Amino acid sequence: MVNSRNKGAAFERLICKELNKYAKAKEMDVIAQRNLTQYQQKNEADIYWCGFAIECKHYQGDSHFPREKWWKQVCEAAGDDHVPLLLYKYNRQPIKFITPAWIIIGQEFRNPDRAKRNQSIMLGTFDHFLNDLDVILQYVYV
Repeated sequence: MVNSRNKGAAFERLICKELNKYAKAKEMDVIAQRNLTQYQQKNEADIYWCGFAIECKHYQGDSHFPREKWWKQVCEAAGDDHVPLLLYKYNRQPIKFITPAWIIIGQEFRNPDRAKRNQSIMLGTFDHFLNDLDVILQYVYV
């Protein structure tokens, strides 16, 4: 039987590795690392990096869609200080991401009403997210 906590931690380490590889290639002075306080405190993201609150979910199954509670969880962890970024993966499928649409299309489309700020979302694969990260990071102003 697979230990779900170990599976989740391994997925978080993989995401940190990929983000750190990106940061190194771009000569950025930032490090992605797991947030170990998430186990002791409520409403903490798995990773905080470059203005993002990142929640990582690796689940068994054949679904292609995230669970609604995952999005709510990362939005709560992001609060007013970070941009929510949900990274999820089902077995034998690519890693996918969800983030507010304004982070992709531009700050001017961000809704100032906190209750509505993250209602419009973008979905894609993590590879596409990394490929577009240069543009995305320009809009990460919380």
